[in-house]
Amino acid sequence: MINSTHTRRTFRFGAMAWTFWMVFYAFFFHYFAVPDLAWSVAIGASFGSYIPYALMSIGLWYICKALPIGKWPVIGVFTFHFFLSVLVSALWLFLTYGWWYLSSGNDIFVNTNISGYIGWQYLFGMMTCLLINGIFYSIINYEALKDNMRKEAALKISSRDAELLALRMQINPHFLFNTLNSINALITSDPNGARDMIAGLSELFRSTLEQGDEILHCVSDELELARRYLSIESTRFGQRLKITEDIDLNINDYAIPVLMLQPLLENAVKHGVARHRGDAHIEFYLGATQDQLICKISNTLGEVWHPSTGPGTGLGNLRKRLSLIYPYNYLMDTGPDKDNVYHVHIEIPLERCHDTALSDCR
Repeated sequence: MINSTHTRRTFRFGAMAWTFWMVFYAFFFHYFAVPDLAWSVAIGASFGSYIPYALMSIGLWYICKALPIGKWPVIGVFTFHFFLSVLVSALWLFLTYGWWYLSSGNDIFVNTNISGYIGWQYLFGMMTCLLINGIFYSIINYEALKDNMRKEAALKISSRDAELLALRMQINPHFLFNTLNSINALITSDPNGARDMIAGLSELFRSTLEQGDEILHCVSDELELARRYLSIESTRFGQRLKITEDIDLNINDYAIPVLMLQPLLENAVKHGVARHRGDAHIEFYLGATQDQLICKISNTLGEVWHPSTGPGTGLGNLRKRLSLIYPYNYLMDTGPDKDNVYHVHIEIPLERCHDTALSDCR
């Protein structure tokens, strides 16, 4: 749809084009058509001839808007504009010669061979009308195409945001289910630990709710959520859980997907610590290269772990979210090595929080 801004821009362009043409035609009129004609008469004749056409072209613009090609048969539109060009050319010549007569009297008719080229003028007027209409239709269709592309892009972003939010909503119940099971196991054996886990769970969910429907936030905020989660699990497993952190403090102001780390750590706990009879180790690295944010998490695997167990809901969910936020521009590699250590390696574009819209998907 062509709005008033597009219309004003088209009118400004048209005014400049008509002014250039009228100056050019004045030169042509003076040097070639009537060499002995005074400059003032040539300029007056040129501007007097084409100002009416320029004003009529405003009406042609609104006619083209009212008769879009896509909504009317092409043959019918072309036929209409052909007869319209006949009418516009006749009106243009009437106004032109009337202006010449009023401004110069009979001199313009005495000094020019009107009968010799009035037919060509009439044909030129028709061709000009058709050309102007063609330009107007090109502008209208181009602007309509841009509007449709913007609407499609907005619809895709809206759809992507909805899918991302739905994926986010899957994480919390999954984590809550696992944590409540842990609390249930501690109620009889370690009531104080169970209370600490409930308090930690409350704090974690409060922090999660504060994120709202954001898709990205700062690394510092994500680390706070991750550490709250690890605090809960430390209460659950005590000294068995060994965590080694290697965090680059210079990346706190960079953007990272909300709840990217928590499902990774939860997966490490589930397949490492929970299924391990002895001490279990989780190594956690977060750093950056020149243009990539890098996350590495590794954990020892429990004795009962088997490749058929698969990556779990958390990792599958995270991979889907990364593919939506960074389509074709991220790396996520997971799997065990020969030393029975499970590795997760993720790389995403490095962007500062204030350089990206944290509530919008790319």
